[in-house]
Amino acid sequence: MTGSRLRTRCVGVAEQVARGWRQFFLAESSVTGAVAFRVFLALWTLGFYWERLDHAWELYARPVLRSVSPRVSALGSPLPDQWLAEVTMLVLMALLLGFVFSSRPRVFHVLLMIPLTLLMEFETLMGRAYGQLAYIQWWLLFLVPYDRHLTGNRDVVTAPRLGVRLLQLQWASVYFFTVLAKAMSGIWFDGSGLWAKFHGERLGQWLLSDWFSIPQSVAAGMGYATLVCEWFIAIGIFFKPTRRWAMLSCVVLHLGILLTVRVSVLFGALMWGHLLLFVTDDEWRRLFRRFVPREAAAANEAGD
Repeated sequence: MTGSRLRTRCVGVAEQVARGWRQFFLAESSVTGAVAFRVFLALWTLGFYWERLDHAWELYARPVLRSVSPRVSALGSPLPDQWLAEVTMLVLMALLLGFVFSSRPRVFHVLLMIPLTLLMEFETLMGRAYGQLAYIQWWLLFLVPYDRHLTGNRDVVTAPRLGVRLLQLQWASVYFFTVLAKAMSGIWFDGSGLWAKFHGERLGQWLLSDWFSIPQSVAAGMGYATLVCEWFIAIGIFFKPTRRWAMLSCVVLHLGILLTVRVSVLFGALMWGHLLLFVTDDEWRRLFRRFVPREAAAANEAGD
C-alpha cells in the first residue's frame, strides 16, 4: 500500500511539473512585447554599430594586439581592410532599418545575420559583453513570433511563449551568473573591487564617484546591495508579486551604474529594453488605452 501511494504521489508531482513546464513555455500570450522588443533590439544594434563606425580601424583592421574569435584564428586571422569593415557596418545598418520597417522582417533577419556575424567574429577586441548578449539574442529572436502584431481582423496575434521565455532566461542569466562570479572573486564583499572601480582612472571618477569620495566601507555596503539586487532581478522578475519590483530594481541598478562608472549608456539601455518582454498582456492593454487611438486600443483588447 505504501509503495502504491508513493507511486501515485510521484506521478502527481510529475504531472504538476509537466503542467507548469507547459504553462511557462507553451502557454499563448499576445505578441505585443515580442514586436516591441524586435524594434528595440534593431534600433539598439544600429546605435551600437553607428558608434563603432568611427573606430573601424581599431576594432577590425588593426594589425597588432588582436584577439579574434577561435574560428577566425583557425583561418589564419585574416585582416580585413578598414573600408571593408566600414561597408559591412553600413550594410548591417541598412538591413536593420529594413528589419524594422519592412512587412517581411524575417527576410531581413536572415540577411542581417551575415554582416552581424562577420563583425562579431572579426572584431579584434572580441566585443563588449553586452554586445555578445545582443548577438545571442539575435539568434534566439528567430524563435519569437514577431512577424505580425495584428491579424486581418485587427485582433492581436497570440502565440506560444517559448521564444520569448528563452530571451527572458538568457537576459536573467546575466544577472544570476554575475552574482556567482562576483561572489567567487573574493574582492566584492570587502568593497575593494567596487572601491577600485570608483577611484580608477579608466572606469571611475565619473559624476557621483568624482563628486564624492566613497570610502571602502561604503563601497562594501554597496557591493552587498548590488549582489542582492542582481539576484533579486534574476529570480523575482518571473514571479507576479515581485515582478514590478524586480523591473524597478533593474532600472535603478543601471541608473546607478551610469552615474558612478564610465560605461556606455548602451549597456543600461540594452538591459532596460529587455523589460519589454516582461510587460503583461493586461499592462499592454492599459498602455494602448491610454496612449494610442481608440480603434487600435479596441483591437489590442480584442486580441487579448
